Amino acid sequence: AVRSSRGILRGDFGKSTTVRIGQPVFDELMSRLPATLELGIGSLLLSLLIGVPIGIIGAVRQYSRFDYFVTSLSFIGSAMPVFFFGILLILIFSVTPVFLADTYPWIPRLPSGSREAVRDYAIASWLPNVEAGGFTDRVLRLLMPLFVLTFFNTAQWSRFVRSSMLEVLRQDYVRTARAKGLIERIVIMKHALRNALIPFVTILVLSLPGIFGGAIITETIFAWP
Repeated sequence: AVRSSRGILRGDFGKSTTVRIGQPVFDELMSRLPATLELGIGSLLLSLLIGVPIGIIGAVRQYSRFDYFVTSLSFIGSAMPVFFFGILLILIFSVTPVFLADTYPWIPRLPSGSREAVRDYAIASWLPNVEAGGFTDRVLRLLMPLFVLTFFNTAQWSRFVRSSMLEVLRQDYVRTARAKGLIERIVIMKHALRNALIPFVTILVLSLPGIFGGAIITETIFAWP
């Protein structure tokens, strides 16, 4: 038998037989991995910045209007199919402004897919043309897929942090800290949150490899490479 590569452990995955026949598989991975990491890491950071505080506030203010509102959004984000939400955003922000362009030319229109454009384009009559491949173009095309993944991840993280915080807030040491007369903010941040984040960090670390896999459905809907 003839060896076709030097081995996976050396970073040689052989030659492609389907996507680009004869080209190194490693080169194909490297051409797409930055885009996946850009979308995955961005959505992860945003969902953590939004989801963790929401979960903490929801637990501290249990059964409040804020808690009911956030819990409802969390259930919607967890139950709504990603492909439906992505198509819905495309219809609202990309397709609908095209039909309303004659009557309302000032309504901005977001690009519906791909990571960068092949030519300059306009998003509204009162805005200058967007340069293809420029910073503005890349940001505009990142908005919708990033929002889909962030909304989905935020729903998961906020629910997990809320349930973890509620369990910790019922513990005896938290009641003791309050009985000592400590400020509520110190009780929450120093005593409750520190212990509530232990299981959350474990789940978070285990989910990090998923970034490399990418959100396949979202990337497909928005033609993200």
